[in-house]
Amino acid sequence: MIQKILAITLLTFLLNSQLIYGQNKQISGTVTLSYNNKIAEGVTINVEGSTINTLTDASGKYTLNIPQSATTLIFSFIGTKTVRQNINGRSIINISLVDDINELDNVVITALGVKGERDKFASSVTSLKGNTIAKSGETGVLNGLSGKVSGVIVSRNGGDPGAGSYIQIRGQNTISGNAQPLFIIDGIPVSNSSDNIGAAKSNGIIQQSRINDINPDDIERVEVLKGASAAAVWGSRAANGVIVITTKKGKNTGGKIDISFKSTVSFDQVNKSHKLQTRYGQGSDGIYNQSNRASFGDIISDRLGGEDQYITNPTAAGYQGYVTLADGSLRYTIAAGNSANPHGGKRDTSTFDHTKDAFQTGYFVDNSFNISGGNEKSTFALSFGNLNQDGVVRSASDYERKTVRLNVTNKLTNWFTATANIGYTKINSNRVQEGDNADGILLSSLRTPADFNNNFYNGTYTDPSGQLFPNAHVSYRNPLGKDLNTIYANPNWNITNNYNSSEVDRIVGSLQLDLTPVDWLTTTARVGIDNYNDNRLERFARNSANFPRGLLSKNWVTEKQFNTDLFVIAKKTISADFNGSLLLGFNYNSRRRESLTGSITNFIIPTAPDILTNAISTNLSASNFNSLNVTYGFYAQADFEAYDMLFLTLTGRNEAASTFGNKTKNNFFFPSAALAWQFSKLELFNDQSLFNFGKLRLTWGQVGIQPQPYQNFNNFNAANYIDGFSSGLSGISAIYNGGYVQSTIAGNDSLRPEIKTETEVGVDFRFFKNRVSFAATAYFNKTKDVILPISLPASTGFTTYNSNAAELENKGIELEMDLDVIKINDFKWNISANFSTNKNKVISLAGANSYSLPDSFIANASLVVGQPFGVFLSTDFLKNDSGSYVLDTNGFPQAGTGVEVIGNPNPEWRAGIGSTFSYKDFALFMLFDTVQGNDIFNGTRGSLYAFGTHADVGNTATAPTGGIKDVSGKTIAAGTTFQGEITDFGAGPVALNQAWYQGRGSASNTASYKQFIEDGSASRLREVTLSYSLKNVKFFKSNQLSKINFSLTGRNLILWTKYSGTDPESNVTGAGLARGQDWFTNPSTKSLLFTVLVKY
Repeated sequence: MIQKILAITLLTFLLNSQLIYGQNKQISGTVTLSYNNKIAEGVTINVEGSTINTLTDASGKYTLNIPQSATTLIFSFIGTKTVRQNINGRSIINISLVDDINELDNVVITALGVKGERDKFASSVTSLKGNTIAKSGETGVLNGLSGKVSGVIVSRNGGDPGAGSYIQIRGQNTISGNAQPLFIIDGIPVSNSSDNIGAAKSNGIIQQSRINDINPDDIERVEVLKGASAAAVWGSRAANGVIVITTKKGKNTGGKIDISFKSTVSFDQVNKSHKLQTRYGQGSDGIYNQSNRASFGDIISDRLGGEDQYITNPTAAGYQGYVTLADGSLRYTIAAGNSANPHGGKRDTSTFDHTKDAFQTGYFVDNSFNISGGNEKSTFALSFGNLNQDGVVRSASDYERKTVRLNVTNKLTNWFTATANIGYTKINSNRVQEGDNADGILLSSLRTPADFNNNFYNGTYTDPSGQLFPNAHVSYRNPLGKDLNTIYANPNWNITNNYNSSEVDRIVGSLQLDLTPVDWLTTTARVGIDNYNDNRLERFARNSANFPRGLLSKNWVTEKQFNTDLFVIAKKTISADFNGSLLLGFNYNSRRRESLTGSITNFIIPTAPDILTNAISTNLSASNFNSLNVTYGFYAQADFEAYDMLFLTLTGRNEAASTFGNKTKNNFFFPSAALAWQFSKLELFNDQSLFNFGKLRLTWGQVGIQPQPYQNFNNFNAANYIDGFSSGLSGISAIYNGGYVQSTIAGNDSLRPEIKTETEVGVDFRFFKNRVSFAATAYFNKTKDVILPISLPASTGFTTYNSNAAELENKGIELEMDLDVIKINDFKWNISANFSTNKNKVISLAGANSYSLPDSFIANASLVVGQPFGVFLSTDFLKNDSGSYVLDTNGFPQAGTGVEVIGNPNPEWRAGIGSTFSYKDFALFMLFDTVQGNDIFNGTRGSLYAFGTHADVGNTATAPTGGIKDVSGKTIAAGTTFQGEITDFGAGPVALNQAWYQGRGSASNTASYKQFIEDGSASRLREVTLSYSLKNVKFFKSNQLSKINFSLTGRNLILWTKYSGTDPESNVTGAGLARGQDWFTNPSTKSLLFTVLVKY
């Protein structure tokens, strides 16, 4: 009986074994990489249509048990093309994977410059191909990002060639620290400083953003790491996000040399200007007066016409001499009008468009040459670039950038690879002045009366005694060019005689050694430098408005950054379902900055060369500043994978820095965690043609912002005391034999980094065979220990000290989508879109209710508890308890007596949408972007009201029956016409005339700045490019050409906005914390470019 049972059991086992054997089979093989024939560890092999999968081991081998019904294996690996292999009865399948030229869709570059697999990456990151920036039509990297990345705001500081740009990722996180993201080039942190020193700091010179020193044509790809978890390995430098730039490398071309040449010509024009009136001439109260600064004079068209009547008789009343203009003509004083003859001696009815005074059609020519190649052992890429740009200002506005870059990789052995890259940039530029500056281009242009011709700006002045003064500065406030009497500049004289130049030499380079002694262990040693010298010169010629006797300032700025990283990565495949890696590293970084400034005023010889000895010693001043910031940290990153669907990344950085106070702890720890779940790998989603991929992301991290150098101890300054009634006392004067005093800002030995903590949740989807992709991210971050100046009582001997006292928060949503609408034979249509909204709030200011930002302007950009960052805290007209204006006895609103939040420069939301059509060798790309819900203080409009030149004050009104009152209480008789308009503030019609516009109705009066807050929302056609690729032509074979590409690009061609000023992207204080401030800010540009690209 027992034997029968055993026999039956054995027979059943054998039958089942046969059945199992018949149902399953085993496949094995080896996977290598084609470009170096190395084994490929960690390659994923999936059985198509099932959840069966495995990974290659450290030898590149795999074994997989598959059902008999299986027909296809799918091999996927980071940076290579996915391979589908039909099984066809084979039991051994060996595969060689090739590089994926479109690896941008599959790969991300992490904050350490290491490749990661996008589908396994949990943090929010946006990747851009380098050519999307190079084809944008922008000469700088930052502006080339505009409209392409959710959660990122990029805006120009003006239209000057090489001018700096502002970039913000997920809102503001600091008050006094560095608000710019950290930039990494090929694994090395680099500078993006754009600060001002010397005379330029107060004279409206917009400096360059140093990241724009890079030639966009040298960029292979850009990663924008927005979340704290992605950036945490950089600790106290990563609170504002990280932008990782990878430059172009050589490829294994089998020894073939690839050559390309690209040439671009661009034509640029001002894209938007303030509107001016041309009805009323220079003068006041309807009467012409050549010496009046305003344009509330006579009606120009009512003049007699013909030549003006000058006072040419030296014995006549009002004779002031004359000026001999450049064309040889003479100009004398024109007699002022009166009530009987409002025109006086002014007869000419000509008017001039002062929005175009100093402007032209600018252009640039950008040429680049690239040569690259390599074999399985070595690769190289060498590039040259030369950009020459003349700005839209006719003179003193140009930019020349020369770049050279060399990237070399050498595989010395099978386990040792060396990579070196070096880039050199040479920049020469000139920039004009703007802003609250009597020599500023727009201020001097737009305040000029419509009847004054700024084209005649120089000559020789002859005074009543017959004395000659050559090089006269002729302007509307000084029409005869009297010596040392300019007041307001003529913009054309300014750009001809004043100049502000910058000469930059910059080297960025790195050396990286990669050692892989065993397949599972890699050691990377990387060292890099970023050094630049910026020699700046600012010259205000004699008779300039700001410095009538001249000013020369020379500034030397040097910044040197040294960075080294050493890290090891160990990988372990535990089983087919579990594997992981561990990274351990060390970072050392030092940043040294030096500046030296020397300046003179009151030139001895006005036309002397630019030497600092051209003034007496009492008119010579000098200063210098040195800072050293040293940071070192240890960091670790652990990655875990489970079932090819769960991916966990943990990082930590322990950091110390020289800017931390001695009384605080020596080091700070910055942790992060990121979890990704590819839920589309669940059996539930097998064999889904509609839904192809789904990933849930959850991250948390902490990053920081370092205190500025030397805030942690007391400083001493040269003694200097001055008041409004004397020239002051200077401790460095020879009279007092020198002396120093303690700074009024107390050092804080307990300063610690500002800490930003962020949580992020997101999803990624792909549909319809990956033709549709969608990503959504929601985030919340809070920055604590934000450094804030705190007031101190005078009895302490200080006025303020910096303390970790404030708290800020940001929260937002980011959406990105990509859709292949049509893919039919040679015709393709793709749409990409992004949307983001960020809400920020000031949580605490250490007990204070508000704080004015350091670069605030008239509208007083401030921090107010409970309000968004940088709101305008300023005046509005007096209100009652119900919020209505309190009117005076004449029916006009009264001046406000306090401050309130009058506007918010932060946008409610922003979005971009790009569309690409391609048919065979033709392609059309269009990019629209929009920013909505942001306020702008249009101080320019408010100032022009006071001067009477703005279009709004050029109307003519007629007093109604019974007359009408103006703000001064004067009654304008019925039927009387006047310059201005009639309005009703709630107590009946009133006259807005000169008295109003030069009083409460202007930005030159503090009654209400709110009346000049405008909606800064704007939509624009950011880019449009039509291109054609010529290839496979017989002519090419004999000349070894591979392709010629022709493209026509428009940049900022169309702008839709209700804002009445220039481009609402501009900001008077440059790339600072205070935003949305327009005060005679130089206009931005629109461009048309033609490009030819030749490839061999």
